[in-house]
Amino acid sequence: AKEILSSFDVRLRRYAVRHLTK
Repeated sequence: AKEILSSFDVRLRRYAVRHLTK
């Protein structure tokens, strides 16, 4: 579960950063 959470966190952060950097 930790691995999945970590992957999700990274993906979510990348998504947020992409929108924020826009």
